[in-house]
Amino acid sequence: MTPAKRKIALVIGQLGLGGGEGQLFELATGLSREEAFEPHVYCLSARMEPYGRLLKEAGIAVTQIPTGADFLRALKLARSLRSDGAELVHSFLFIGNRYSLLATKLVGGIPLITSARNCKRDPGILGALNRAAFRASRAIVCNSRAVARYIGEVYGAPTERIVVIYNGVDPRRFFPLTNGRQSANGGPVVIGTVGRVELQKNPFLFVEAAAELRRRIGECRFLVAGGGSQLAAAKFRAASLGVGDEVEFLGPRTDIPEFMRQLDVFWLTSDWEGTPNAVLEAMASGVPVVATEVGGCAEIIEDGLTGYLVPPGSVSDLVMRTEALLKDRSKAKEIGRQAVETARKKFSLEAMVGAASRLYRRVLDNEGEGSDRG
Repeated sequence: MTPAKRKIALVIGQLGLGGGEGQLFELATGLSREEAFEPHVYCLSARMEPYGRLLKEAGIAVTQIPTGADFLRALKLARSLRSDGAELVHSFLFIGNRYSLLATKLVGGIPLITSARNCKRDPGILGALNRAAFRASRAIVCNSRAVARYIGEVYGAPTERIVVIYNGVDPRRFFPLTNGRQSANGGPVVIGTVGRVELQKNPFLFVEAAAELRRRIGECRFLVAGGGSQLAAAKFRAASLGVGDEVEFLGPRTDIPEFMRQLDVFWLTSDWEGTPNAVLEAMASGVPVVATEVGGCAEIIEDGLTGYLVPPGSVSDLVMRTEALLKDRSKAKEIGRQAVETARKKFSLEAMVGAASRLYRRVLDNEGEGSDRG
């Protein structure tokens, strides 16, 4: 007789486009294909597109808890966890951590795994709740060693409970082109990025470097896939630098594999990060990456071999590395090839789902034997 699947609750603030949201989708669908676990996703807002729909299409249960004061939402989550028979809660991102802490306290008896996916500091009561959530966790999942160090230092997270599980990328969706990019067929050089147009991602560095690169090499295009609160300001900055026509702000995109296949070079201009999914996706696409050395970037990019790392905020370094790649196409191609191999071998979805599965088994087995962690 096949043993019953263990019920895993995955809790997140929203299911719109985002790196953490995408990783939750990949984890849930990966778990659903295993014999051991039955994932159930709980969304704490009305933002359900596209991943809420995609999860349902994949046959994964999704419960939406979008309204009410904080305590009432935590109470609704607790009631749902109890009625659905959740055996373990894994919260995603800091909002998920806070509500999951309160809900598991209310329902009692369900072990909690929290997560940290970015080097982000929450002030006041929000930060205090995350501190409490980390202390109450059976384990804390971080997507890079840099994030693990950060939450240990800033939030006092118990380091002995931290587990690093890197983000995964699906190589079946992202594959390199050998001669299909625009510039290889006589078109202009195309530089692009993917991410929310927010201060964290420093879109102003992107447009400033775009203006400098165009000044140096002439005709080129720059593509930004993503929306956010800094979109109007970034457009204004691009126009003021004379590259308003060359920098195209495309808004949120769901066709990222196709987007990557347009690019000669991928830029990450962030001031802080965890493990950026977009960098892994560019690597899996064979697109050479030039990224600011923030968060876990140095853990996924080997400088000079699978991409280039530059100091945060440096227009000159970003442009210099990019110009070198454009001048030495054989070097760029070799970097792209090495990046594809690294993405496939080290950052696969199978590795990410497998690591999470082993962690869940360990926590559930320990819970069955009794645990004194609170």
